[in-house]
Amino acid sequence: MIYRSLAAAAIVAIPATAASGEVLFYGSEADFLTQMSNVGYLFEGLEDFEGNNVGPGNVLALPGPLEFGTPWVDDLGNGFPTGLSQPNLAITCSGVDPDNWPVLLTDGFAGAVTDCVGANTFAESTNLNFVNGMTGGVSLVLFDLINGGNADVAVYDVNDTLLATGVASAPFNGAFLGVYSDVAIGRINIQAQNTGGEILDNVSMYNIPAPASLGLLALAGLARRRRR
Repeated sequence: MIYRSLAAAAIVAIPATAASGEVLFYGSEADFLTQMSNVGYLFEGLEDFEGNNVGPGNVLALPGPLEFGTPWVDDLGNGFPTGLSQPNLAITCSGVDPDNWPVLLTDGFAGAVTDCVGANTFAESTNLNFVNGMTGGVSLVLFDLINGGNADVAVYDVNDTLLATGVASAPFNGAFLGVYSDVAIGRINIQAQNTGGEILDNVSMYNIPAPASLGLLALAGLARRRRR
């Protein structure tokens, strides 16, 4: 099992008990996309949280989860009338208190420069849950609108077994975070350090190809080599 420290990316991977395989953290979008290409992971979709009907400069916290196909709206119909745009993603928060709900910040509220989501309570953390059992790559933009510091990141497999932990940059204006795993990711937990407020946007998901797809990719690569 390999964990790599990417100093240039401002992310340090901390060894953790893992079920199997390799987990890499990226602070460079270019490096992350190169890894996705190298391993043949397939882009599935982007959740940018723009599918809400809440105007700029507002905040809305409601009971979770925030997910695809389920209305997430207040009594006036404000929120995400049809849920998220991506069927593979659900946003939840740690804790059971009613205050521990997902929160939507729209562009202009509390320094937010985009529509973004996170945990409503600073003491709690934010979970990105992936439900299709095929997600091997995830990227997002991570903010801490309170402290502008770092965030702890924990990656779990589909059985909720811890794969790896790391520390990611979470400045006021946001930073790229990419996660690669050679086994399917079931959940990523993010918590801003020093009781900050982790907020995230632009969650991109990449699927591990099925074995048949991998075989076709290998054949295509062989064909290219023969033509040279």
